[in-house]
Amino acid sequence: FAGTLSAIRPDIALSVAKVIFQSDNRSELANVTVPVLLLQTREDIAVPRDIDPSINLLDSVYLYNVDDLQGIADDSLRQRREELELCEAIITERLQGLVTTTSASNAGSFFQNAPSRA
Repeated sequence: FAGTLSAIRPDIALSVAKVIFQSDNRSELANVTVPVLLLQTREDIAVPRDIDPSINLLDSVYLYNVDDLQGIADDSLRQRREELELCEAIITERLQGLVTTTSASNAGSFFQNAPSRA
């Protein structure tokens, strides 16, 4: 980020930095009617953690910390793996039923079509 700012005119870089680091739009958030996702980080000094956690009290605002996204991803993966186990159990059960039905019907047709020894 710093490299990008240093590559542009100083007056523009200053304006960009002010917008990023000095904007305060809290008064406008009560008027938000569509869902808003806000991300912040604890570890990156270039992106300070300036969002008040109480912002989660607004109905349409969702605040996530970038540092916590790994935990969210891990939970999602765990849930998908659990669902996969259920799916595999259903497939195995249905496959066994199909094999049993197919085997039984083939055996019956085998004996029905077998030549008689009379």
